[in-house]
Amino acid sequence: MNEQQIYADGVENISVVDGIVRVDYFRYSPFQSDAEGKPAREFARRVLMSPQSFLRTYNAMNRIVEQLENRGVIERAAAAEETPERQAKES
Repeated sequence: MNEQQIYADGVENISVVDGIVRVDYFRYSPFQSDAEGKPAREFARRVLMSPQSFLRTYNAMNRIVEQLENRGVIERAAAAEETPERQAKES
């Protein structure tokens, strides 16, 4: 089995095309900057899955979020307040 680990800073886009869920991940470029001088996003990887697989993935991630909340590592409400769109409006 050929295991490959991919680092991603986040999800750039999720779409459904012909019944297949496509999740596009991004990473911040160590070399490129955007217009504000922040690291530019660059495409990292696309993961394709069936809707059923996507739902299982969503449920697994939700369980991890709950565990992190219970341990005090994250606060869901605080994470929602720190979206790039909200930061841009507050600037």
